[in-house]
Amino acid sequence: MSQLQIKEMIKKTLKILMAFIALMLLSLYLVGLWKLRSQTLEKSSLTIMQSALSLEDGLTVAARFGCTSCHGEALSGGKVWPIPSLIATVEPPALAGRTITDEQWVKAVRHGLDHENQPLLFMPSTAYQQISDQELSAIIQWSRNQKVSTTNENQTQLGLLGPIMVGIGMLELSTDHIEKNSRKSQVQPAANREYGAVLAQVCAQCHGSEFAGRPLDSQGPPAGPDIRGSSLLNEKHGWNKDNFSAFFKSGTKPDGTKVSQLMPWQALGVGYQDTQIDALWKYLSSL
Repeated sequence: MSQLQIKEMIKKTLKILMAFIALMLLSLYLVGLWKLRSQTLEKSSLTIMQSALSLEDGLTVAARFGCTSCHGEALSGGKVWPIPSLIATVEPPALAGRTITDEQWVKAVRHGLDHENQPLLFMPSTAYQQISDQELSAIIQWSRNQKVSTTNENQTQLGLLGPIMVGIGMLELSTDHIEKNSRKSQVQPAANREYGAVLAQVCAQCHGSEFAGRPLDSQGPPAGPDIRGSSLLNEKHGWNKDNFSAFFKSGTKPDGTKVSQLMPWQALGVGYQDTQIDALWKYLSSL
């Protein structure tokens, strides 16, 4: 076989390979668009509990469940996430003072869907499956009583590679893990392990679904360490109930060092009262 024939064979092989890669990328892109399609959902309802909690408590509850960590301290809009624009532009919208119906709140919080029943991007609705009507009502009432301070309604959109990453599963949607038209039982706030498990779902976004730590990647939440009891309670880390409680006031670990700035301890500290800290400690320390 001559060198010319070899070169022609290599060219043909490369063309076939490039065509195959292009076809695969197109297929993944289309799969991603299919996952992002509008979904059928039974009408969601919520009975707003007008006297359940005070308006001031609404912001406390929002901080407790990590809402203020993304949407801003007063739910007036969050900062742009440091994600490559080819993947997505993520700027959590303002919630305070906007006209959002009860049904839209429930769709977003419990089903991970927007007002058109399309999956919300980067919305961790899996963490809020058992949030009580009492707590959700408090957040809604508080946000409605605030003045509109920004025009930031929704600046989150996928880039060219976004649908491909959704298609391949590298960008997960909450809707992939939530059973449609179903509702888990509510768990009322109490200093017990059951309520601690509900609170810990917010932690799972960074620390992993099993709380054993989450690997670092370029498109998801920050990578958090192992926070199971088997790790927290060993001599190396030296956590106990007292320094765990103090951590949410100071951001200081038992060894005296400060936690990473990526850990939203200040926002969570606003939302955690003794009941929440007791419940979360009982749950994590039991793992």
